[in-house]
Amino acid sequence: MVLRSVMNEFVLFFNAIKNGVIYVFVTLPINIKEVMKIKPDEMDLPNGNIAEAVSRGEYASDQLLGKEQNEDLVQSVSGWMKAQYEKIPAVKKKKEEFEASLKPIVIDGSGEDGVKSVEKVLYQYIARDKNGNIVKAYFPAYSRLDVYSYLTDEGMTVYSIEANKNTGFLNTSGSFLKTKMATKDLIFWLAQLSTYVKTGIPLTDGVRVLADQDKRRKYKGLYKSLIFELTTGQTFSEALKRQGNAFPPLLINMVKSSEMIGEIEKTLDDMSAYYQEQLETKKAIVGAMAYPTVVMVFAIGIVIFMLTYIVPKFVEVYKSMNAPINAITQICLDLSAFLQNNYLTLIGVIVGFFITFFYLYKRVKAFRVGVQRILMHLPIVGKLMIAKELNLFSRTFASLQKNNVLLTDSIDILAKITNNEIYRDLMLRTINNLIKGNKMSDTFSNHWAIPEIASFMIQTGESTGELAEMLDKVADYYAKEQKNTVGSIKTFIEPVMIISLAVVVGFILIAILVPMFDVYSTVQT
Repeated sequence: MVLRSVMNEFVLFFNAIKNGVIYVFVTLPINIKEVMKIKPDEMDLPNGNIAEAVSRGEYASDQLLGKEQNEDLVQSVSGWMKAQYEKIPAVKKKKEEFEASLKPIVIDGSGEDGVKSVEKVLYQYIARDKNGNIVKAYFPAYSRLDVYSYLTDEGMTVYSIEANKNTGFLNTSGSFLKTKMATKDLIFWLAQLSTYVKTGIPLTDGVRVLADQDKRRKYKGLYKSLIFELTTGQTFSEALKRQGNAFPPLLINMVKSSEMIGEIEKTLDDMSAYYQEQLETKKAIVGAMAYPTVVMVFAIGIVIFMLTYIVPKFVEVYKSMNAPINAITQICLDLSAFLQNNYLTLIGVIVGFFITFFYLYKRVKAFRVGVQRILMHLPIVGKLMIAKELNLFSRTFASLQKNNVLLTDSIDILAKITNNEIYRDLMLRTINNLIKGNKMSDTFSNHWAIPEIASFMIQTGESTGELAEMLDKVADYYAKEQKNTVGSIKTFIEPVMIISLAVVVGFILIAILVPMFDVYSTVQT
């Protein structure tokens, strides 16, 4: 009876494994590939180009920059709860009394209110907007007059402006109020702003329109600060720079150069296309790694479950029937016992290993360089890393060259666009050689991380005086190379994962079943 019960459980478990394998290797790959495979022609945009779609008026801001579903739900629920709370008679009465006590203020710029501080101070204000709603919010500025001027320019009636004493330790730049703009939002933002400027709308008004269209709270502080800087006479590049890390240094320097030559619209379009390409590349890599990761987790879960739940049930059967234990079965039983008795230690070791690894990778440059060097020498992974870095470097440096960005500014930009220490060092050496009057090809030649074809193309661009154009071609070449490598990874990893899972599960099944066959043979004899 015990043997029959165990065999029934084994059959049920085997069917569960079969169904799970069918799901993971048949159904799941189809779903993941459909969702994660990002290609320009598969995006919900004509020709996969956001800038062109926006300029043709085919996509409104609420289609591309609209709120996400979760954010919609949260804001709807919070808005409903706030409305219900304000309907309470006591709350409603108190609100009416508060609004009746408000009196508009007028700030004289010749007094203390017009004196600017060295750094921005966080002010808390109370005002009434164009729709008649009372607004209580914070705004970082250099003086009360700056806050008052900004609010009145926005058509608001101001009742109070006070320095926020409770958050004095934050009164440096108000950067905590600004959220770094996500790449997908930045792409649309640049394309839409370029469209507005092309139609003759002033830049400041264009930013205002985008701020009104974007209802997400996370960008409200960023828009307010950006509009404030523009209304006080700052250039667009300086206004972007004063937002801390909200905008990439590359974008800021590109805009700064375009302001000198009067090509702000073209630069905005070019940067939109640049960040769109980078986003597509990133999503393609994530999509390529999603399926193998899911399969690996599934495989590890199956093996652990079999060793800790299925195998122990057969141990008692083997003992009760005095079944002979072969070497394969003994290894499986020993591994099962080890996992059961030391699972807490194993978990601690694994967690400790990853914490230590990531800490060293983040903090110790020599360790980071060693890991990156090893990965870059692996057959497929190394090829992907080299293609990614060369595409990024070539595209960025070509853009810097076309916009006449100073080499001294290029050092800081190129050092921040990559986390690969080998290429970061190579980029810095390249810029330093260019400042000294040497050629870029002098740094790239005979370097193990630079393929010969890339070095030859750059050398050709220098000799013909068309370095920027040749760097664009290098970027195009390695963008295709990266795409092909991602496809190779998918093709290579899928069968490897399937075979590995089959071998491990097959090993455990053989280890379990062989003693059972021996027992049946003994009984029949």
